[in-house]
Amino acid sequence: MHTRILFCVMLIGFTSCSNPTKEEQMPFAYVNLQISLLDQNYAIPLDKGFRYLPGVGVKGILLYRENISTYIAFERCCTYKPTLPCEMIEVDSSNLYIKDKCCNSFFKFDGTPFSGPAYRPLQKYSTNIVGNTLYITN
Repeated sequence: MHTRILFCVMLIGFTSCSNPTKEEQMPFAYVNLQISLLDQNYAIPLDKGFRYLPGVGVKGILLYRENISTYIAFERCCTYKPTLPCEMIEVDSSNLYIKDKCCNSFFKFDGTPFSGPAYRPLQKYSTNIVGNTLYITN
């Protein structure tokens, strides 16, 4: 009898400690990038324009030009399940929002989610402009 009670108490304890909706940690990659804003390979000529920077960060960077003096750099990992290979954000063809086709999460251009299972904002990297050079770091 005591064995059954002990087993039930242990079972309740184990199940209450496990969290089936446990949040995945965002993967980390060191980023220290310098981009010449005069380089046509990286130029974003218009406000509200964007460019993908592959090979930087975990899955690349989405660089968004808000205006001539403000750039926002997002890690392309979706915050819902960032370690899944298919979880990768991109600008929707309408250019009105950012979407992850894998989990069907939608984000505003400030990185906040507005639809889908993702509830955390996109990971941002720091951006700083000095002269004609854009620095992207974490």
